Amino acid sequence: MFKHLLKDDFIYDLSGVDVTRGNNHFKRKDSPVAIPFINNTKLVELTVGPPPIPLELFRFHSYEQLQALETQTLSFSACF
Repeated sequence: MFKHLLKDDFIYDLSGVDVTRGNNHFKRKDSPVAIPFINNTKLVELTVGPPPIPLELFRFHSYEQLQALETQTLSFSACF
């Protein structure tokens, strides 16, 4: 239904989709989620690229800082 509207190397704005857990018995891709299109799905091809990342929001971190962040994330997720 939507396949004819999609083109390679383009970015789309999707609305009206439902992200669900992928079926482990029948997988089309190596992704844990599936995005099924439904009758309410709106698909708009974006003609302009994504906005650039502001320089002040783009930072480089050392490997040690990333390891510390991972440890914090793991300990936080263990609470649930």
